[in-house]
Amino acid sequence: MRVLRTHLLCILLTISVYPNALLAQDRLQVLVYTSGSAPPIEHECVTSLRERSYSPVASQECLDQILATGYFDRGQFRTEHGDGNQMTLIFQLGAPQLTVSQLQLDFFDADSSALQALLEKTPGVLRQGEVYTREAELTTLNRIKNYFFLHRRRVGINSRLALNFTKGNATLTYSAIEGPPGPGAGDVEPYMVDPDCKQYVAVLDFRQSDDYVPNVLVERLMKTHFGSCFDDVRLQSDREILKKTGLFSQVDFSVGGTYDRRQVSVAIQGKPIKVENVSVKCYSQSPTDCQSVASRLELKAGDVYSRSADSLTKIQVEKILQKPHQNLWVFEDMKVLENSTLELSYGVILEREELSINGKPIVDYDGTSAHNVFRSH
Repeated sequence: MRVLRTHLLCILLTISVYPNALLAQDRLQVLVYTSGSAPPIEHECVTSLRERSYSPVASQECLDQILATGYFDRGQFRTEHGDGNQMTLIFQLGAPQLTVSQLQLDFFDADSSALQALLEKTPGVLRQGEVYTREAELTTLNRIKNYFFLHRRRVGINSRLALNFTKGNATLTYSAIEGPPGPGAGDVEPYMVDPDCKQYVAVLDFRQSDDYVPNVLVERLMKTHFGSCFDDVRLQSDREILKKTGLFSQVDFSVGGTYDRRQVSVAIQGKPIKVENVSVKCYSQSPTDCQSVASRLELKAGDVYSRSADSLTKIQVEKILQKPHQNLWVFEDMKVLENSTLELSYGVILEREELSINGKPIVDYDGTSAHNVFRSH
């Protein structure tokens, strides 16, 4: 009994002095903060540290491996304790500054000129002769995508980034994969390029429409779109157009928001609409023949359309065609046939993001550092 009491006393003392010693430690959280022209990937040792308990020796070894790549010229790590047993390991890495020696917009001439003018007026984007940063790259990419989105064009963006720490420069080329026009393409100019626009549609809300309503079809029939200049006469015309289709039992719009930023709420009660045909089409190189996908989908010819089934079908298309380290974009389109049935199609655009460092391509790069690792040479 004395021995047992002694052991219990030792355990209690251990818990009081080292409260986490006998408790299972949560998986280590590892964060990497960078400055300078840091490559948008992380070292494989960072990934391995997330799978074990904290070790100062392993952390130092990982830091040494990162610095040995030559992509960073300074670095340190520290730990922070959170709730319970959670520990966070933080790497702070500094990279040399690389000058952007080339920024190429490889689009149609009209798009390249318009984007060049737009980027010149946009703060925080990449500029030739200035320092490359990942934040500026993402701002540039988002601005390019927003340009096509507001023009209602379904365009995928390919990028080719080359970082050269030996030469001290960075080059970046963007190119486009053009899909079919989106709903509203060519109807009206986006508000940003209309000098006479005093009010624009800041929100186009379909949440009050029921599940029978195919929103993409509604958007194709309307002339009022997100980002377009607001026009009450046009909106009332949209209402009459939708009513005359005979596809909906009730069509109502309500307008709110501020004077210059209008919010249009669309409340439509639908009718059951039969799906006549379902197809899948790829607009860029795809790992799978898209023609064989349609037979495996949630929505099939003869079904009654619903947005919930439509959403599940989009997810299915993505899961079937998605491969590791790829950016896949799936969108739906539809039109009404003469017998008042729907022809439903799903388009697929596969975007490519390529990265090379010091002339060597990074295999399986997909633009997200969480899924891309590099090894020490």
